[in-house]
Order: sequence, then C-alpha cells, then structure tokens
Amino acid sequence: MATAKKLPSGSWRCRVYDYTDENGKKHYKSFTSDNPKPAGKREAEAAAAAYAVSKKTFQAALEAYIEKRSVVLSPSSVREYKRARKNYKDLKDIRIDDITQEDIQRHVNAFTEGHSPKSVRDNHALISAVLRETRPDFALNT
Repeated sequence: MATAKKLPSGSWRCRVYDYTDENGKKHYKSFTSDNPKPAGKREAEAAAAAYAVSKKTFQAALEAYIEKRSVVLSPSSVREYKRARKNYKDLKDIRIDDITQEDIQRHVNAFTEGHSPKSVRDNHALISAVLRETRPDFALNT
C-alpha cells in the first residue's frame, strides 16, 4: 500500500495510482492531511487505502479473498473457490463500491437455473464473504 510522505509544509501526502491516459502518462490521486503528527500520516494513508479498495473489481476482490484464505482453508475448499470463479461472469467487472443488492439478486436468480439449492447457497455465501471483507458497511439480505 502507499506510504505517506511529509511535505515541506508539515502536511502528509499519500498518492495512489489512478489510471494511465492514452499518451501513456500515469495519473495519481492525492490524499493529504494537515495534521503534522503521526496521526496525520495514518489519516492520509487510510484515505488512500479506502480509495484503492473502492477501485477494486469483484474479480480482483475474489482473487484476493481466495489468496488470503488459502492458508487456512482445506485444499478442497480452495479448489472449489477457484473453480467457482467462472460462475461470477456477470459480477466480475463491477467495482466493489458499485455492487448493489439488485446486482446480487439478479446474479442469484440467474444462477438458480440449473443448480441445486446448496450450490446457490454456497455461491451466495462466497459473494457475501468477499463483500464483507472489502465492504464491511455493505449488508446483504439473505
């Protein structure tokens, strides 16, 4: 994650990569805190981290979740999570902050066709786990 740097004014600034334009120039989003103490550094870094997470797509969040949990899950669970990645084609390119309850319901309704109730529950549980990890404020209706 990005580290804040102290500016000559005493403020802290943390920059996060945003995008590359058509000319190949990289653009960054800047987060500053006017608090010159270490708490100001933490504020700037926290704001930058929140922004970076908000840019993450569901696919990237799912990959990160599987990677993070792979050391504590059984090999068969990891294998099933990796196999299940193909089931989220309709959600994979949506940014985590843009996913709505309606998107999830639409996905579950489509997934229901041709799958057992247990598969549907497992599919929804993985969505719920990924979103809980990246968006603790998001409440899924079950």
